[in-house]
Amino acid sequence: MSRRLSARHHGRAPAGRSSVTADPRQRVNRHEAPVQRTQRTQRAQRAHMAPTTRSTSARHAPAARRSPKPAPRAGGHGGRQNRSLQRRIIDAPRPSRQRFKAGRSRRRLLAVFIVTMLLFLLVVARVVHLQVTSSDELRAAGLQQRTTESVLQARRGVIFDRNGDELAMSVPATTIIANPKSVGDPAATVAVLAQVLSLSADKQQSLLEAFTAKEKSFVYVARQVSSEQAAVIDDLNLNGVDAIAEDRRTMPTGEVGRSVIGRTDPDGVGTAGIEKQLDTLLTGTDGEINRQHDRKGRSLPGTETTSVEPVPGHDVVLTLDRSVQYTVEQQLLAQVTTLQARGGTAVVLSTKTGDVIAMASV
Repeated sequence: MSRRLSARHHGRAPAGRSSVTADPRQRVNRHEAPVQRTQRTQRAQRAHMAPTTRSTSARHAPAARRSPKPAPRAGGHGGRQNRSLQRRIIDAPRPSRQRFKAGRSRRRLLAVFIVTMLLFLLVVARVVHLQVTSSDELRAAGLQQRTTESVLQARRGVIFDRNGDELAMSVPATTIIANPKSVGDPAATVAVLAQVLSLSADKQQSLLEAFTAKEKSFVYVARQVSSEQAAVIDDLNLNGVDAIAEDRRTMPTGEVGRSVIGRTDPDGVGTAGIEKQLDTLLTGTDGEINRQHDRKGRSLPGTETTSVEPVPGHDVVLTLDRSVQYTVEQQLLAQVTTLQARGGTAVVLSTKTGDVIAMASV
């Protein structure tokens, strides 16, 4: 005890002695080989640098709980190396504390990437289904939705007299039609059409029911209207209402030969006289025209295509003479009036051929 105190007092320790008592496991022998000292130095550095992720409680624990630092030897080359080693260990900067583990953000990025790729594959699959698998069906459905099919009426044959003069012929007229599926306001549309075209009460009721039900795509509003009425309807530009060209049967000379020629209905079907007797010969084969329209029912310019060409009916030449027919009708009417008869009939025949030149009945 006295030796240790005296050595400490004079600032040096006797040879073979250490001035500070240390743990025997941490003592460094000055006589050991340099290689062994280097290995011990490296192990000591690893021991102090390894615990980089220790908890806060362990780092801030009281000094009494920490392991004691190795005491340097008092003299010699081994003591100086120990003290420099302790200074390097104590003064070494500690690594910054990591709040998050390295693998968590990588897992989140991987999850986001997988979800994004799945959504992208779903979009690609949907596009392939629409563009490749169901392209024909969707194209046909879209074309059917925006296309309206209309009847292209065939021209009815002309009836001539023996001299080539027209007794009955078809002239262009305008017919107002409607597409109930494209009509926006049924009540207001029916009211406007009734005011312009002078529709009857029954016709207004039938149009209102058709416009409300929206089951049909084609209905007639008015057949063979005047050019003035057609112009007014065209200026109104009503949704779902359109005008088409349609033939109207007329007689250029008025009522001359009416009892012989007969009549036709608005559809061009013969109902009396020659018109009924030769209806099959006079009637042609109707065609079909397709036109595209927008969502308001308005026709798109340049989209009208004729899918079926109409075949006109045959012309008919009669043995009647229009001038003789007119004269016979006037004379017969005057004679019936003079005699106050119920009626009368007159027939003019050719003595050479037996042809009927004129025939009248009043």
